[in-house]
Amino acid sequence: MNQSSKHLYRDPKAGKVAGVCIGLADYFNMEVWLVRIIVISIFLFNFPLAALGYGAAWLMLDKKPDGSMAQPEYNESSYQKSHIHVKSKVWQSGELPKQALAEISQVFDKLESKIGQMEKVVTSDSFKVDREINRL
Repeated sequence: MNQSSKHLYRDPKAGKVAGVCIGLADYFNMEVWLVRIIVISIFLFNFPLAALGYGAAWLMLDKKPDGSMAQPEYNESSYQKSHIHVKSKVWQSGELPKQALAEISQVFDKLESKIGQMEKVVTSDSFKVDREINRL
């Protein structure tokens, strides 16, 4: 789903207080715990403004429609049957650290071989001759 077709809803069934934080997390593709920490931090630093903003969001945001945007719930058996889902942000869970390290290592190995090939071309005699000819 692209960003333009997303709608901001609150989800009181899945939320702790009114579902505002989980609605914001869904809309901005963030982890709910991160949004909750941000909201709690705002409450700690400026309670009246945070209370006013949270209350306004509670009253103005529509409830999330049932079923239309529901995310699949994973239990252990369905998780083992499906492939590993990797989220796009660093702070989001999904990929095991060993698996991520192995994938990054493979990417770096490919890059290292490409750089080695470029070094061979640049340091070859034919490259130097071609460069001198082009300068003429």
